[in-house]
Amino acid sequence: MQTKQREAVVVSRPLSVGIVVPTYREVENIPHLVDRLRTLREQTGWNIDLLLMDDNSKDGSEELVRAINLPWIRMVVRTDDRGLSQARCWMASIGRRATSSSSWPPT
Repeated sequence: MQTKQREAVVVSRPLSVGIVVPTYREVENIPHLVDRLRTLREQTGWNIDLLLMDDNSKDGSEELVRAINLPWIRMVVRTDDRGLSQARCWMASIGRRATSSSSWPPT
């Protein structure tokens, strides 16, 4: 019996990554995160989208993200059911899996 060799098909598409970051009073840290992700996007060609889940900080975070005005960054300001656990639940409710970074302090 003769077996057929299969050819590998390589599709050259940029990787698409969605990052969800729960925030509360992080206005000073958001620019650092954006700069690092912008550099990563430029160096790798990856399609990286950033979703900031803010717990109604009122520290200027929302205005900062609006001023940055990049199409790959969005912010959701939550006024009810705030907190890290609720951010994960919210993400699960819209059908995406949300996990925390290993650098996030345990609660």
